[in-house]
Amino acid sequence: MIFRSEREGTAKAMAPQLLRGAGSYFFEGTPVGCQLIHGMGSTPYQVRSLGEYLAWQGLTVLGLRLPGHGTTLDDLEQSTPRQWLTAIDHGIDRLRRTCSHIFLIGNSLGGVLTLAIAARRGQDLAGIVTISTPVCATMLIGILEDASIPDRFVRADIAEVLCSDPRVGTFQYPQQSKKVLAAAYEVFKQNQAVLSEIRVPLLVIISLNDRVVPLENAYYLIDHVSSADTTLVTLSDSAHLPTLDYDKERVQVACTSFIERVLGRTTPRPVEDARNPRKDLVGDGG
Repeated sequence: MIFRSEREGTAKAMAPQLLRGAGSYFFEGTPVGCQLIHGMGSTPYQVRSLGEYLAWQGLTVLGLRLPGHGTTLDDLEQSTPRQWLTAIDHGIDRLRRTCSHIFLIGNSLGGVLTLAIAARRGQDLAGIVTISTPVCATMLIGILEDASIPDRFVRADIAEVLCSDPRVGTFQYPQQSKKVLAAAYEVFKQNQAVLSEIRVPLLVIISLNDRVVPLENAYYLIDHVSSADTTLVTLSDSAHLPTLDYDKERVQVACTSFIERVLGRTTPRPVEDARNPRKDLVGDGG
């Protein structure tokens, strides 16, 4: 399979330059495919260690860069939820060319988008994983309605809110934007009406120390989907981004175990795996 680089084509010539390490990536493996979707204001690097682990298990992995991410905040403010969802749809269609089973794995906003897609394209998915995914927008509404918070703002404690491990950087835009939060809120509202349409197997991963997404979100999600197969994994040593934090290995094992159980079999690593190099869809910005 050949994917065009995000840098190809004249239409991309004037696009903002990608930040280092912010590009999408693809690992070719078995007909079991996983699309990984990062969070708001972040990049595919946020879930890359998980993607590499799944690829090492032999799975086909697409790490998607959402439109407006990995470039500039101006670029992000010009992107829309429709563009984010369309990019995920395209990723699923790409994986369907060679994969018979497809799983979506979304972190934070990526999980919100995963739920929206699963409600609409459940027939194309073998299962979904949400990590640190909010379904109740109380905190978001509070920020949007607080007139004392400027349109663009900096949260001084963002690093510790995202990760308990102080060695991990934020991998986010330095500022947050009310315009982007308002766009995400539209997806939240739409999801509330369609959670019952989700019937695929669901793995919910959440950190007990997450100051962004309280545990109640996980319970609410499991209670409101129609999936007959739901699993909750709670983490005790991480904050909002466990894919980068102290619990990243547990997240990796939980995702692999879920996929294997849903498929009813183990997925052996191809013997040629060591000779099957990864494909970065984009140069990493330097």
